[in-house]
Amino acid sequence: ETRPLIQERAAPPALPREKKPYYVNIDVLPGIYTSVLVASLGGVRFEITSERHGKMHAFWLLLCCIPLFLAQVTTIFLLRTDMDLGKPIYLETTIQNVTAQSASKAEAVVYGHEVVRSKQLLKLKILMVIILYLMNFNYLLNTVRLLLLVLNPLTWVEIALGRDRVSSAGLRARIANFLQRAGSQAPFAFFALCMQLFVGYVVCTDSVSLILDSDSVTDVIFNSLAITFVVELSEVWWNFCKDALHMSWDEEFKLKVNTQVWKRDGHLTEAAAATTCLPSLTSKLVQWTTFRSLSGSSFSLLKRGFVQTRLETMATFAVLASLYTRQFYVVLFAIQTNILPAARDIC
Repeated sequence: ETRPLIQERAAPPALPREKKPYYVNIDVLPGIYTSVLVASLGGVRFEITSERHGKMHAFWLLLCCIPLFLAQVTTIFLLRTDMDLGKPIYLETTIQNVTAQSASKAEAVVYGHEVVRSKQLLKLKILMVIILYLMNFNYLLNTVRLLLLVLNPLTWVEIALGRDRVSSAGLRARIANFLQRAGSQAPFAFFALCMQLFVGYVVCTDSVSLILDSDSVTDVIFNSLAITFVVELSEVWWNFCKDALHMSWDEEFKLKVNTQVWKRDGHLTEAAAATTCLPSLTSKLVQWTTFRSLSGSSFSLLKRGFVQTRLETMATFAVLASLYTRQFYVVLFAIQTNILPAARDIC
């Protein structure tokens, strides 16, 4: 009998493809408000000893946000009360104004020069308003995206880091374990990001009146820097708090999506649903938002992926587009009527 020179070997069985985690494409800018979100996901720790660290609860960082929020809002509204609301934005060149402001030909010439200077200064004011909007765009963009991330209930299942549970029995242990569940700290992160969004929005609205109220080039530039510094106080306050309280972000903290919490049929695993505050409600929510694609696979609209990312992008675009469109018309209306927007808001 002849044997073949090359013997065919059976192919090894295909191993199941392991789902690799991926990262959410959202920049978490350093600051006291975003630190509340990081703490709610288990990413902020405090030093107990040189070798021991504990997880900082988001509630304590939210308390640190309140003094900063009050200081920022007070500063912004004090700047508003310091404006001369009855003063025009620029000098008009009508014959009535020239006659009223000048009693002689020499005074009319001086007034004409003031009108030209006022029109040139107006161009600089509009330029600084545009620059300030561009500077705050990344701040508002990240705030809105993080807010949508917090409002998604499945975020606290897919992204929340694992926490240590208290093994002892008793009421205190049950309360501690409940506070460590996924999503239990979501309200603290939501309130902190709402504070951050409110500060960014008020800065955009009041910066227009503050810049248009300036009388010289130096005042325009300095007022723009002053209103921008109010936004940057969040990072300054966080640097102080973390040094004073020996806190820091976890070196391994990233917005990493854990794909192992999903079954092949598009539903959450029992272990993942059990980590939430309301397991039955979370499972029902996934069931209500699950649809079947053309390929036959099931997916939830709230699951991190192609569909959810596109929905989040469209919602972010809608919020920012409405905000900047409103501010665009506010500036145009202020120039047309020669009245500060703050005067219209107050009156």
